[in-house]
Amino acid sequence: MAYMSPELRCETIGDGARVVVFLHGLGATRRYWKPAVLGLTDVKVVLVDLLGFGDSPKPWRAYTLDRHLESLERTLAPYPRVTLVGHSLGASLATAYAARHRQVEGLVLLAAVRFDGERAAYRNLRHRLGLEGWILTNVLTTALACMLTRWVVARLLPWLIRDLPRPIVQDLVRHTWLSSTSTLWQVIYRYDPGEDLAEVAARIPVQLVHDQNDSTAPYENVQELVARTVGAQLRPAPGGSHHLWLRRPDICLAGIRDCLRKLPSTTAGDAVAVDGATRTPS
Repeated sequence: MAYMSPELRCETIGDGARVVVFLHGLGATRRYWKPAVLGLTDVKVVLVDLLGFGDSPKPWRAYTLDRHLESLERTLAPYPRVTLVGHSLGASLATAYAARHRQVEGLVLLAAVRFDGERAAYRNLRHRLGLEGWILTNVLTTALACMLTRWVVARLLPWLIRDLPRPIVQDLVRHTWLSSTSTLWQVIYRYDPGEDLAEVAARIPVQLVHDQNDSTAPYENVQELVARTVGAQLRPAPGGSHHLWLRRPDICLAGIRDCLRKLPSTTAGDAVAVDGATRTPS
């Protein structure tokens, strides 16, 4: 029997003509974007739980890039045009999706992850994160850490992790060891967004927002990528670290608004309101 990718769990906010879809990072859910996303007005916001995370289905299958994209395609089919905003893992999926679907009219990537191959990812994370990096670059230890977190210390996480909002910490266990581990290897370690980003930036507005001191996603890798990608713009977010949406939402929202302002009108001859500023087609 042919496998049909399931539809993902979504939540919509607002009723604007523009549709802005938010894709979270590894270990997060659609709650990651609240409450800062309420600062984005005059658009319809769609918050998605990615395949294997949050309230979305968690099939017992490999979580490949294609499988993630298939589930997104089915979920976003009702929207003729969308702007994608992705964080970390979500940035990789947003880039790959935009390269394959012309319904995407704008792309905003927060703390995008790019390594020069799987081995380079191992070296980088082990160097930057120490013991945590070694755990996250071995399939068995990553899977074991995921199971222990879910089954042993889940209730203690809000007291162990104090620098993130409580709902986001609680959501760190809302996946399976297979969905988390498989996605990490298939999408983050083995997917290089370089070619896809170049193709996308040649035809639609692309904004990247990144902190120079991000210990998880090296800034220099993204800086080099943007330097050779015509049309992509890089916006520094000092003090954001990898969770810049939580720590510098002002800069992230500014990047999203800038991307939206560069889009053509939703309907020929109609004005479009973006964060209170109305523009008409030239």
